Amino acid sequence: MTFKADKYNRSVCLNCPTCGGTEFSHDGADGQTSELFTCGNCGLQISKDDLIRANDENVQAHAKEIGKAVVKDLQKELHESLKRAFRGSKNIKIR
Repeated sequence: MTFKADKYNRSVCLNCPTCGGTEFSHDGADGQTSELFTCGNCGLQISKDDLIRANDENVQAHAKEIGKAVVKDLQKELHESLKRAFRGSKNIKIR
């Protein structure tokens, strides 16, 4: 079974909860959940956690889309695998 996980990598664009802008700047070490981001449009300062929470609906929609793609690809791979496994059988047919 060949499963390419990098096929499902996505970048989710986070929007400012105030103005909807997508340009942010930040100071501090990468990876800290308490670091502050500043919106380039309206100047709102918001923590990384709060920004992610504010965009939860967008993140969940992308996760759901990826989940559907994974299920579809796994279903296709399983079907092809079963067809190959029972190719010479007279009693079992995979459709």
